[in-house]
Amino acid sequence: MDKFIKALQSSRENLEGYWKRLPAYRKRKVIGYAFAVYCIITLVVIVQVARQFGSHAQTVAIEHIENPVVKLQEKN
Repeated sequence: MDKFIKALQSSRENLEGYWKRLPAYRKRKVIGYAFAVYCIITLVVIVQVARQFGSHAQTVAIEHIENPVVKLQEKN
């Protein structure tokens, strides 16, 4: 487990170093792309939820509740 944690820490440090070395315009571009992908995923999820709720006009059937004990007694 210690090796795994050390590997994660070193890869995080490498990624942070890479990010710090990037020019500001590249950082803005990467953040813009990430935000665009986030917006697209959000829209896709919203559309899927709207389609699911819009396509099913389910109604709740109200019925009399039957006693299961009476059913068992009738069978015997």
